[in-house]
Amino acid sequence: MDLYDFTALVGGGKEKIVEYLQDARILQREVYCQPCQRDYTMVKNKVSIVGYMLRCPDCHRKRQLQTGTFLEGSRLQVDKFVGLLFLWAHEAPIKMVLSMTGVLSVTAVQWYQYFRDICSWKLVNSPTTLGGPGKIVQIDESVMVKASITGATSCVPNSVGCLSKRDAEMLLPIIQRIVALGTTIWSDECAVHGQLSSLGFVHETVNHSRHFRHKRVHESR
Repeated sequence: MDLYDFTALVGGGKEKIVEYLQDARILQREVYCQPCQRDYTMVKNKVSIVGYMLRCPDCHRKRQLQTGTFLEGSRLQVDKFVGLLFLWAHEAPIKMVLSMTGVLSVTAVQWYQYFRDICSWKLVNSPTTLGGPGKIVQIDESVMVKASITGATSCVPNSVGCLSKRDAEMLLPIIQRIVALGTTIWSDECAVHGQLSSLGFVHETVNHSRHFRHKRVHESR
């Protein structure tokens, strides 16, 4: 979604936002009332953060659209939610998020972390292959592995700072399962990452106290 698509989405009001989130299966759309053998219908509800709720036309049982989704229990208005999601997807810094959405700093930080967690969970639990010969996957301290693959960015979970032996035992099999053999992997200078060379990867390191991700890394011996 680019800026023009986003502007059109939020400009259409909550109903259009809710429809978009239902299409993305972030909010519920189809709920069946077994006793009445009827589908719930969507009705306006001022109390709900999304502005709507589901209700059986016969018995009038009610159900929130966010029930059973990761928005359940959230108090963030749905338009603020899509704003945060859009800005996170475009790697906007927190300072920009605060000025553009008006949310509290702690709220923006928590949602950014939540989005990263969901991305990590999805990637780890889905049959995904990153990299390949001539491609680069970067492991940094931001709890992510980012892969530069034909302009796309992907991620797998990592631990902050230097990995313990237990962390390595957990992380290395994930890297082997997700990252294709022959991939060049950039990491920090933590000793545990030295095992990557023996696992079929081209391993290079960077000292983050002196270099950022666009600086040349040092080949690991």
